[in-house]
Amino acid sequence: MISHTQCRILKAAYKRIIYTRFALPFLAICFLHCLAQGLILVFNVKLDQAATNLVSGIVQIAEVPRTNIVWHSRHDGQDVLKLCSQIPHTVPYNPCITLVGKTAQSNVNWSAPGPFRRTEYLAATPSFPLAIGAVDVVMKASQNETGDVDGVFITDASGIEITFLDEQCTRVMLYPLQLLDNAKREDIVLLVSQFWLFGISLFGVLAGSIPHLLAVSCMRILAVGWWGYTIWRTADIRMRFHNLLVEPSSPCHYDFFPTYFKTRFSYQIPELILACSGCVLTVFCGWHLVKIFKAHTFNRVGPPEAIIRMYRYHLALRVFLHLSLFFVVAASGLWADQLFNGAIAAISQHNVLYATLLLFTLVTLIPWLFLTSRAVRHEHKVLMAIVLTVCFIYITGWSLMYFTQVYRWAWIQWPFFACMAVSSLFTLIMCAVLGIISWLNFNKGFAQYLRAESALAETDFEPEMFANELGSESGHGHFMRASTPMSQRGEFSISVDTNWDFVDPKRPPIYLVDTQKDTKFRTLPR
Repeated sequence: MISHTQCRILKAAYKRIIYTRFALPFLAICFLHCLAQGLILVFNVKLDQAATNLVSGIVQIAEVPRTNIVWHSRHDGQDVLKLCSQIPHTVPYNPCITLVGKTAQSNVNWSAPGPFRRTEYLAATPSFPLAIGAVDVVMKASQNETGDVDGVFITDASGIEITFLDEQCTRVMLYPLQLLDNAKREDIVLLVSQFWLFGISLFGVLAGSIPHLLAVSCMRILAVGWWGYTIWRTADIRMRFHNLLVEPSSPCHYDFFPTYFKTRFSYQIPELILACSGCVLTVFCGWHLVKIFKAHTFNRVGPPEAIIRMYRYHLALRVFLHLSLFFVVAASGLWADQLFNGAIAAISQHNVLYATLLLFTLVTLIPWLFLTSRAVRHEHKVLMAIVLTVCFIYITGWSLMYFTQVYRWAWIQWPFFACMAVSSLFTLIMCAVLGIISWLNFNKGFAQYLRAESALAETDFEPEMFANELGSESGHGHFMRASTPMSQRGEFSISVDTNWDFVDPKRPPIYLVDTQKDTKFRTLPR
């Protein structure tokens, strides 16, 4: 059985959805796009995982140390790939050897150099069944006279040799492995973002929250830009793979991904179309909902212009708080994955400090978001000082990360991580700026206005009780309350707010005054 409280909650949610003709289409658009884009992203993850398994199998059988850093660059229109034991240009010696390029070493014993040879080998796998495109293949290790692995045989299911990968080629495979691993991580983050977007869209409609709706619109606009960029980047990566792996002059001269890029384009183009349509429709419906919710809020208590200005700062702060939740968590998660699972884990010298900043950020982020909104809404100066201090710790800590070699390397080599990191730092800075502005506006009537608005909302004091704004041409902006049967009879009454919150002793009660017709409506604090 559904309790009375649950019934009331469901009824309130239903009223919110049917309150305006834009609410239901907005939720339907968000749900359908979440479902469609999420399904395509699942296919993307499976595609990346299959390609990663192929390359990872080659690297594992060839016993290539994954702790080495691969560095791709272009010189005079030619792709250059280097294998490095340290981050380039950070040590007094040259830590790199050229795998592909004009200066690529020939006749090199690729398993010999100390910095590039690991001390513990994986057990050589006798056979490794995988698929290249639609062809099932088996990979086997090739060993020299001393028992060291010097290459990988790739055969079809019947045992006929397809190609042989020498040591130079197997080390080149570290580069596609790095890109494919990162592509899979990107798809997972974007998949999570779809459900996050639908969640805040649903909450924004049910709670009548303008910041949630604005945050959804901002994310949709950013998504269009990102999906447009991914089309170009996929084409660029296809060209890199062709030059490094397929060209006759390359170490491998074999196409390991005959169908990968065609399939990926077939997923990314619909994603871009869905992102564009979702952006246009969401922004259109969301903007109408914002205007309706804004009018609904301001019509309960007609605030002066100064309060409206402070309210806009408050809305902007909450928008950036919601955006920072996603961007900070995404950037922190991607950095943690690189720090503990990537190649830089073996060369990073301050992992404890990096892990401390990560842990502090992830543990305190959600409480900080909640307390920041509460501090501004209730004008708690001490609490505001605390949350601003925490915000400055976030900004300082993540800004100092750009002075570290490993963080800068990950930032430069991975565009998606760079976008998340820059967006997270930008949203934190905006939260700090808007928080300071809100702090400077304390004790100017904003908290009292929010209490009045909240009290009237709790009593179902709907905007239709008000006539249109009068004096708009003269600039006074007074509001008239519609007449009631009692006021029409010339009687006068005062009723106290029954939703008085005794937990907050500073909150004044709200008195609703019925006066004669055409008399201004006032709220009388005690």
